[in-house]
Amino acid sequence: MIPLSRIDSTNFAVIPGKANKINSNRLHYRMFDFCLESDIELPGLAVTGAGSADLSIMLCAAGLVPQAGLEWFHEWRDRDGELAICAARRGSEYLLRFPEMADFTFQSSTKVIGVFPQPGCEPHTLNHLLLDQVIPRVLNQLGRLVLHASCIELAPGKAVAFLGNTGQGKSTLASSFWQAGFALITDDSLLLERINQGYCCTPGYPSLRLWPDAADSLVPAGQAFHSVAQYTDKKQILIGPQTNRATPVARQLVAFFVLKEGSRTDELCEVEVTSARGADTAIEIIESMFTLDVDCQATIRRNFDLAGQVLGSDLPIFRLEYVRRFDQLPGVRERILDAVRDHAANR
Repeated sequence: MIPLSRIDSTNFAVIPGKANKINSNRLHYRMFDFCLESDIELPGLAVTGAGSADLSIMLCAAGLVPQAGLEWFHEWRDRDGELAICAARRGSEYLLRFPEMADFTFQSSTKVIGVFPQPGCEPHTLNHLLLDQVIPRVLNQLGRLVLHASCIELAPGKAVAFLGNTGQGKSTLASSFWQAGFALITDDSLLLERINQGYCCTPGYPSLRLWPDAADSLVPAGQAFHSVAQYTDKKQILIGPQTNRATPVARQLVAFFVLKEGSRTDELCEVEVTSARGADTAIEIIESMFTLDVDCQATIRRNFDLAGQVLGSDLPIFRLEYVRRFDQLPGVRERILDAVRDHAANR
């Protein structure tokens, strides 16, 4: 493995058609609230002028990072039980391995992410893994609070976020608001920053990812879809013009809704919104964090502290339960709006 502190342009290799283009001048992007310098073209992000970068993306030789000295400490599996990500350490360096797709390395001292695509990993898949899996976990390792959450703008500068496990309908709910005319902020990763007694939120980049049935039901005709990755049927829409992406903007977070695992049947159509506080909610917030080193005691303590700060703030947090049916979504939207209005009126 190439030590990240000694990576330079002579180390990079690209398999034609299998990895994204290297730009000799390096490309600069905005993601969340930081500047990203990259050898890889990242079409979902806003391009910015060259300058000081908070993180650097360096495309390295295709193939796996060598095993010698690696300490494997965690793995994530998808809802079907299939291995999705493996995590390892080597000294102060971390490795995230996506089987049959790519390896990504990170070292906090250098702020460099090394990208090692495997043969057959297509460019859009590599981008998805980097932007939607690796970078959010890197930010957590650097002490930032990044949640797996969708978010919409209720009014200029005012946002509402939806938190929940994979498959609980965060993207569907956000797309329903978007279809109804509200601005979509993000459907996947959201950076939270404490401001006074509340929070502001900043998206990684504006996009929407849906399963085909939800895309067919909720997305206006004429929208251009892209494949999220080669291993999933999910479709993605990059919100905004392709050639002029907007720089992510921070907004005041006025409410958080935690989606409850559906236990209702089609005969029970009432939408239930209740206040959510306490240990269960803290655990749900922690489980929704993009965490890199899940075994590190310092990281565990920090994540508990971050969750405690959210619960101890003035941010209203609600638990939302409703029937998972597309025809129920207008009523769900109205109940959410009522909860936000009632809370604001009673302050």
